[in-house]
Amino acid sequence: RAPERALGYRGPTWFARTTDGGASWEEARQIYDPGEVNQTIGNQIVVRPNGELINVFNLIYNFKNAHKVRGYNVAILSSSDHGASWSSKATIIDKLQTVGVTIPDSGDPVRTGDIIPEIAVDHNNGNLYVVWQDARFSDGAYDEVAFSMSTDGGSTWSNTMKVNKSHGFAAFTPSVRVSSDGTVGVTYYAFTNGSGMTDYYLVTCSSDCGDPAKWGNETRVTKDSFDMTQAPNARGFFTGDYEGLATNSGDFLTFFSQPHGSDKASVFFSRQ
Repeated sequence: RAPERALGYRGPTWFARTTDGGASWEEARQIYDPGEVNQTIGNQIVVRPNGELINVFNLIYNFKNAHKVRGYNVAILSSSDHGASWSSKATIIDKLQTVGVTIPDSGDPVRTGDIIPEIAVDHNNGNLYVVWQDARFSDGAYDEVAFSMSTDGGSTWSNTMKVNKSHGFAAFTPSVRVSSDGTVGVTYYAFTNGSGMTDYYLVTCSSDCGDPAKWGNETRVTKDSFDMTQAPNARGFFTGDYEGLATNSGDFLTFFSQPHGSDKASVFFSRQ
């Protein structure tokens, strides 16, 4: 499983940039070192309207330390000069408290994006939105979708809250994007029963997204529920570490994988 692999290595963050539209690239260089036997994983960069770069990642501390941040941490680095230099210290948003995902009835493992946070930026006002898997809302019983936002470039973050609707089972592998009108959309898989029947969902918020009451009802993206146990098995039933989400003309464009008929890994697109 990915968490077991990640805990065994030292993993700094490396960065390369282009200033000519991709025709040439600077030599890759290390921009953050978490220290001996620590790890970063899932680095993703967004660009704020003022040109500032924000890199989100999972900062993994494998041993006890003075900051009491052993384990998984959702963290960011920032650059105000287009990546020429980066903040020397990571800002930790919150703990990432995944317990992994299994088929409820059988306990068989499901491989998900459990240790990978996702980030999006509002290109109008620069607000930042981050989602990840977390079991705190079920008292550690199963993962759901955690959300936090920043209105000041990542200096401070809202209290972590749940944005998926409760089904009594795991919700996992979230993605997040912001439409041109500032609406925040989050997609994710969720079990609909204990045998592993699964659907893909979209939930949105148009204002004050740090308030759980401002989030709307789920939109079911899948036409029919699918059986997760029919997905490819790669150290667990696997539909991908990431799923696609984009926006166009105020709509959310979802791009996700599921077993369908005789194909264990069909890719679906939907405009919502």
